[in-house]
Amino acid sequence: MDLRLLQTELGAVVMSSAMFNDLVGWILFGVVLGMMETPTASTAVQTGSSALRTAILVVLFVAVTLTVGRWLIAKALRLIQTHTSGRGAVLGFIFALTLAAAGFAEYAGVHAIFGAFIVAIAIGDALGATPLKDIVIPIKTPVIPSNRPA
Repeated sequence: MDLRLLQTELGAVVMSSAMFNDLVGWILFGVVLGMMETPTASTAVQTGSSALRTAILVVLFVAVTLTVGRWLIAKALRLIQTHTSGRGAVLGFIFALTLAAAGFAEYAGVHAIFGAFIVAIAIGDALGATPLKDIVIPIKTPVIPSNRPA
């Protein structure tokens, strides 16, 4: 049952609160997963400096991705959509960007899911109001043949 609350000020506050809660939760989850490696004699000495390095890299990654990255992703998606036909190029770009962000998150010292989550936020803003079926159907069509369009 749709009460059309998302278009109201209350709906905007609720959605903003939920997004902030998710962002903080995923940040903490990524940091905790990144700290769960087994310490050895050589890594025990570097724990303080690596924690500071991880914190700096994570803050920079989030700040750059959610500001400049959001703008660059929107520009790149517009460029890809104007010069290609179909959704394959856009999906390929999204998957490559997500994997690159996951790799950087692992390099920074947090879990890969954190990098993918942050880039997914930026991609979601860049795509605007894309229906979910436009993204899901091309992914599951090769897997489930009965979903192929006629």
